[in-house]
Amino acid sequence: MFYNITLRELRQKKEIFKVKRYIYGINLIYLFQHTVMN
Repeated sequence: MFYNITLRELRQKKEIFKVKRYIYGINLIYLFQHTVMN
């Protein structure tokens, strides 16, 4: 039981990390485009 719970938590943390990295990537692209435009 405890093992399954920890696995689920790890999976959720991994998903959160993916989302954070995705958002961070979008912000970088946005900043890059603005610096190139100016």
